[in-house]
Amino acid sequence: MKTYINKVFTLVVLGLLCFACSPTIDEDILITTDQTGVTFIVNSLDDTDAEFIIGQNALISSMFSLYNQYVSLNFQLKTERDLAEIEKIDIYVSAQEESGYNYDSFDGVKKLFTTILSDNISSSGGNVVVQFDAVQLGELFKDEFTNQTKGEKSRTSENPLLESDLFTLTWVISYTDGTSFDSSEKVAPNNSHSIKTSQIQIAPPIWDGDFDYEVIDAASLLNNTSTLCFVGATGKLKIKEVGVGEYNFEETGAAGFFNKYALTTSYSDAMLTYDYDSGLSDVSKKKSNPNVTSYNNWKIKYIDARTIEITFYLAHEKYGEKYYATATVTRPSDNIYDWPSNLSGDIY
Repeated sequence: MKTYINKVFTLVVLGLLCFACSPTIDEDILITTDQTGVTFIVNSLDDTDAEFIIGQNALISSMFSLYNQYVSLNFQLKTERDLAEIEKIDIYVSAQEESGYNYDSFDGVKKLFTTILSDNISSSGGNVVVQFDAVQLGELFKDEFTNQTKGEKSRTSENPLLESDLFTLTWVISYTDGTSFDSSEKVAPNNSHSIKTSQIQIAPPIWDGDFDYEVIDAASLLNNTSTLCFVGATGKLKIKEVGVGEYNFEETGAAGFFNKYALTTSYSDAMLTYDYDSGLSDVSKKKSNPNVTSYNNWKIKYIDARTIEITFYLAHEKYGEKYYATATVTRPSDNIYDWPSNLSGDIY
């Protein structure tokens, strides 16, 4: 699988938030406001840049989807103080949009996204994971955004963000003694965390759909009715895209030789990966079968807009590559894509 990056903006603020105030003494009550030694750490879960990514279809430039709709961040407290003093942490979000070479911010617009209650903070500081949804944030700020288009991309309810939209997270920590700390009141790089929006080109879902197939040739060991794989056998191949360039075969649709011999057998399911640039379509097993050396032996022999011819080989340690069959696979007439002319299978 390969994606094509047009313009990836990365703005990641990872760090420590340390804050301190002087004690305030009331005539009757001592209010503890000494927050020295408290550290609030924000990190992405997988150590990658936290960003929303818009995918632009490489074949149809006006077609967009959310390549990365969710960003999960890990919030962790480390402190010399007793964490039982924390009552809650409110996470707020503000937004900006790109305007020329600058950004337009929505002054004073800061919206509460979620609240972390004390019950969700462990005695050790815990790891509190918060997931941010691009669609949800787009809905929160839909009345503030002024730019409704950028290039060929328009804001929609399903895909409401534009490239370079910026969301900034701040937090208010409230304590049981009535004190609080608002990180947005003190401008400092370590008092916030930002999630950028970028746009990339993605491979179109060429293999996603329901495809008719017909077996037109088969080895003698397979070409009999008892094997479910014989010349003239027909069926429906159902394939579902589960990630950009990544597909699963649905067992209910992979009947006949596609299910029994070429792809899954009774041992495990198969996955197909597709590289838009090279056209390489590689079938591999999710789990290994110790009796079979390879499951991704296939060759695409003929291609036109609607039909391809595929020969599958089943490599067996004992019998060698004696199991093979050839089938035509036809795209439905209402599918918006053609079979790419550079389409190929991975043959060993």
